[in-house]
Amino acid sequence: MKTINIKEMVKLKNSDTNKSVFIEIVLKGKDCGGVSGVLGPHTQGPYHFHKIHECVFFVLSGEAIEKIEGKEYPLTKEVILYIPAGEKHQMINQTDKEFHYFEIQIPAPDMSDVFDVK
Repeated sequence: MKTINIKEMVKLKNSDTNKSVFIEIVLKGKDCGGVSGVLGPHTQGPYHFHKIHECVFFVLSGEAIEKIEGKEYPLTKEVILYIPAGEKHQMINQTDKEFHYFEIQIPAPDMSDVFDVK
């Protein structure tokens, strides 16, 4: 059993200024896990896909856009977003504020299942 404090996740800062997206694994189980993420203002993550991971995003603070297979979906506090394995996606922050999110991955997070789209 593990509890996660959302207020603490929102305080997370991007400690790697060379990257637009900073993630920290906050939960890793046998079959699923979760990451806390920060997307800086006026930045975007890589356009990528996962061969086996399914993802569920929960917005903690801020606003962003998730581009999935070329179509844009707004990410706000009222939205929970599910992305199945194989769908190409990219997170884009067009605002002046950081975007904080919590992402559940099934199976557990594994960076070897991130494939950039050229």
